[in-house]
Amino acid sequence: MLKEEVLTYIKENKLNIEDVNDLIADAIAENGIEELLEFLAGQDYIRNLAIGLTQYSFRSGPIEDMHSGTNPKHATEDTSLENISQLSQEDMKKLNKYMVDKLGFLLHLLVEGRYFEMATLLQFPILLGSQWDSPNIEKEEKDFEKLLTLMKKNSY
Repeated sequence: MLKEEVLTYIKENKLNIEDVNDLIADAIAENGIEELLEFLAGQDYIRNLAIGLTQYSFRSGPIEDMHSGTNPKHATEDTSLENISQLSQEDMKKLNKYMVDKLGFLLHLLVEGRYFEMATLLQFPILLGSQWDSPNIEKEEKDFEKLLTLMKKNSY
């Protein structure tokens, strides 16, 4: 199922989000997880999803605040400490590459049907993070709704 075909089908049949999700779920059941991944991110879906997930979940968060600001080499006496970058461009490249590689490998295991290896790989990190807070799904849902509203306003 190509994304363009799905989008055309959605427009022609005036489907709502629930109908679209059902359509995609049926395609996954019939053709496997690769159908969903290709729908989400195109033919090079492991690369594109690894980059997209890194950008969404890591790069666009607090790490960007740590990176933004004045390069310490160019700071003057008047530059406040809060306005000095804590991470260099090389640091950011290294961190982003690390995230993309790790997420790409997890997606690779998923696509290859190597579920046991994936579970084994994640078992120890899950234990290490056992004291972490649970995800704040409500906050993310609200932020997503704001984004959708903004996108709708800008598309007309």
